[in-house]
Amino acid sequence: MPLRGIPTVLTVHDLIYRLFPTYHKRLNYWYLNAAMPVFTRKASAVVTISECSKRDLVRLYGVSDDKVNVIYEAASPISGRPRRRRLPRYVSATDYLSGTC
Repeated sequence: MPLRGIPTVLTVHDLIYRLFPTYHKRLNYWYLNAAMPVFTRKASAVVTISECSKRDLVRLYGVSDDKVNVIYEAASPISGRPRRRRLPRYVSATDYLSGTC
């Protein structure tokens, strides 16, 4: 949709389609690889959920560092919000990756 002169914000959660293309359907991979560079270039601001995703956007799409804003998810310990106690039957990604589970 052409939105010339209207400020726009693009939210990017990750670039999995670009970093791990085998995990995406072919048409989705083609579409995102064609569209995302255009979307990021035309957006007034880009919001992402982590510093890692921000670095990926800057590195892969040449987006200006000051154009990308990191807004952490509510469950992130960095967000400053108190975390809810997890039920014992759930395993966190941190525990899984660190091998403590």
